[in-house]
Amino acid sequence: MTIISKVNKFVKSKYDNDEYNWIHNEFVTKHALKLGKLLEADLEILEIAARLHDIDFSRGKKFHTEDSAKLAEKFLKKEGYPSKKIEQVKLAIMCHTHSIIKTIKRPSLEGKILHDADKMWLLTPAGIARAIAHRYKENTSYEFIIKTLNKLLNFFSELQFDTSRKMIKKDYELCRKFVEGLKDV
Repeated sequence: MTIISKVNKFVKSKYDNDEYNWIHNEFVTKHALKLGKLLEADLEILEIAARLHDIDFSRGKKFHTEDSAKLAEKFLKKEGYPSKKIEQVKLAIMCHTHSIIKTIKRPSLEGKILHDADKMWLLTPAGIARAIAHRYKENTSYEFIIKTLNKLLNFFSELQFDTSRKMIKKDYELCRKFVEGLKDV
């Protein structure tokens, strides 16, 4: 069994009863690989990082990036994956979070791509719907929901590559119009 097959099996077992996170993972992986091919990234590192980027929320959203990188390292070591490649996977995972990528002096190409693929999800109707559902579940105000959605839309300008913006522009425009319509209520 290849390392990719082992990673996929591991991720599916973690998301067994979590359809939303599996759909998110599929989207991020698909778009990361599409970008990776265009930008000539290391596709093995990229696919592994994309699959494992949100694998550990045990301490909550605030720590999920670090925790996911640590769990990825533990899993990949157990599978005998080379140490140098594990470090590349961990760096890419660390870059997927917007607040962290800004602090890394030299984010890897794979990390920048993973960042964009993850943020592109937030600029789709499914990503917007998830944000609304999450905020509604928290019983937040309508005004706060609008503020959250506008924050998500701002990720469009923060994508690392023009290629990413071109790929997601149609979804972004649809979501932007939707959010504008919510303001008119």
